Amino acid sequence: MKVKLSDIVGAALSWTATATIRLVATVLGLVMVPIALLFVKLPEPDATEHVLVRLPKLFDPWDNVRDGAMGDKRMWWWLKGYPKWVDKLPRKCQAFAKSFWWLAIRNSANKMSRYYRGIGCPAHLCDIEYVGTYRVDDEEYGPFGYQFVRAKGPTFTYWSFYHHIKLPQKGFFKGKGLICRIGHKVEPRHSDYDWSSVEETKAWKGWTFRPYLLQTYR
Repeated sequence: MKVKLSDIVGAALSWTATATIRLVATVLGLVMVPIALLFVKLPEPDATEHVLVRLPKLFDPWDNVRDGAMGDKRMWWWLKGYPKWVDKLPRKCQAFAKSFWWLAIRNSANKMSRYYRGIGCPAHLCDIEYVGTYRVDDEEYGPFGYQFVRAKGPTFTYWSFYHHIKLPQKGFFKGKGLICRIGHKVEPRHSDYDWSSVEETKAWKGWTFRPYLLQTYR
């Protein structure tokens, strides 16, 4: 792929528009998600089995199609990945607080971000090109490098920039990496997928904004 000026301008405009829409949806979610959670039955705060808890249709932009209100199916977000102040709340409030954190803060406006066309990217319908490294990941052992991706869909074009810098693993930087990811979570490897063998929901890629941040590896 040859990066053109139109790619730089297109990415900048696309990211700005999407970030603005996401910001508005996130702020609204701080009010809408707690209201929505009043209408669903949540598991116990120490539940170890994942249940797909969906929000009512009225709150569709803030719903999470694949993971529901409990976080992903690994259960890490439900059992460990929430703020510690949640444990200090009365037990009857803890499940509510965990779901609020997941749906309104950690994965705000998830359904809108991933599945609303123009905001979410249907990778299975896109012609994907890139410059840089074929594979980048945010795991401790990489792969490291960068990639700038252009995904041309039937109606919209989507862009992604992903950069993982390897740091000297000593002192303050031990167990940490410098990571930047802006744009849709579409990657070069997605062009090689056989999407017919997986759920269509997995083919839709959401948008993220993670400017160069020092991340502690899990």
